[in-house]
Amino acid sequence: LKVGDFDEQSGTLFIAESKGGRPRHVPLTQAGIAYFSALAHHRFAELPLLPRTDGTPWKRAQYWRPFRAACRKAGVTSKMNFHGLRHTYGAA
Repeated sequence: LKVGDFDEQSGTLFIAESKGGRPRHVPLTQAGIAYFSALAHHRFAELPLLPRTDGTPWKRAQYWRPFRAACRKAGVTSKMNFHGLRHTYGAA
């Protein structure tokens, strides 16, 4: 995701490559709009919306190991992945 993928006016996040293969706009909650507004504030549209501490975009190897370590620490023994977290959020 890039800063320009967030549209504060419409309260949506643009996903260029969705699971279904088509781009789409995801509506956000008020908390989501506030969160992404803070992330995007005074930043160029081409920059990563959720950058690493050095400002570069995340790559799989850079987030997968910490994610697995966090799952182990939390006692999550199933094959959890980011998509699974999405379902957990949607079910809450």
